[in-house]
Amino acid sequence: MWQTLEIKSRFIEQVRKGAKGERSVDDIASQAANFAEMKAAATGNPLIQKQVELTHTIRKLDAAAAQCKRREYQLQDAVRRLENDDNRYRAKVKGINADIAKRESTANAPWRVTVGDKVFAIKPTDHIDAATAEGKGQLGEVEKENAETKRRANGAMVTALLSFIKSGKKDELDAMQYRGWDIDFTSSLRMPGITISAEGKSFFANYGKGENFSGQGLLTRIENWLAGFETELNKAESARDEDKCQYETAKTSLGSRFEQQDELDTAREEMQAVMAELKRMEGPHYVPLHEREPAQEYDEKGHLITQAMQADSPVTAESKDRQDDGFERDVPQRMAAAVPDHERIEQDSTPIPAPVLQSRRATASMGM
Repeated sequence: MWQTLEIKSRFIEQVRKGAKGERSVDDIASQAANFAEMKAAATGNPLIQKQVELTHTIRKLDAAAAQCKRREYQLQDAVRRLENDDNRYRAKVKGINADIAKRESTANAPWRVTVGDKVFAIKPTDHIDAATAEGKGQLGEVEKENAETKRRANGAMVTALLSFIKSGKKDELDAMQYRGWDIDFTSSLRMPGITISAEGKSFFANYGKGENFSGQGLLTRIENWLAGFETELNKAESARDEDKCQYETAKTSLGSRFEQQDELDTAREEMQAVMAELKRMEGPHYVPLHEREPAQEYDEKGHLITQAMQADSPVTAESKDRQDDGFERDVPQRMAAAVPDHERIEQDSTPIPAPVLQSRRATASMGM
């Protein structure tokens, strides 16, 4: 009864908790453990109590070992991911350094924008001496002309982008050029965008419906993008250093042995011994461990070895069969008093042979 209640309570307890991720309902908890203890107490056998305790211990340690194994798999995945990330960051750092070198090569070049086959370039003013009246006048004319050049360049960029939108193309490569960087037109979800491919971090800007496009505004965003190369480089190097530390930690932790493995092995060995002892208890002449007398001797099945058995020759298959099938024949004096009168042979009052005894008992149990 207690075993049935234990099994039912174990199932109900885990379903009631609704633990996610469980594929089997077999954990002993709260009421289930109480029923198992009640079963052990009801039998009066300490081996049953030991079995309950070992079962609980093994399940706890098995869960911890499974968690340790999952941790090992996570570390293996982390090592592979971090190795890939390190290669990616190496390539990114290398690319950003190449972009910085390209930017610096055109840092002192005059302002110049190419839209299609049209080139818009401003005139330099560093050679004009603004300290003189003539120089001031010349500087004013050049600046006015440069402003007009930028205005026409802005109009050309707007016209080029509108033409791209009306064309329905998905992309248009090298639509413009600024400071040596090629500018492409793209279209995604009917939203026009402008991209600049770079070795490190590329530039991208899109313009939604109703949003005004300004060529000068675009150039300002490009300038800010160029000025941010160093920031991106620092981010990439910091991320790479952090991943490197994580990689070393994960690599060191790989292959760690479950700390409680010895305890788990010992518990399993004890459980095997307890189960073997409980199996032997199923024999009709078994004497439990807690009931054995220190002065007596017992065989491997837990049977009491009597003086008559000790006086016999070495145990043979025939003697063991005789011991199992008819224990009364080996100790006639002891068993004589325990055999009921209706099971004795009238002439000599000796115990009935086992086959005959079994037949008579079956007949008696049937009420015949």
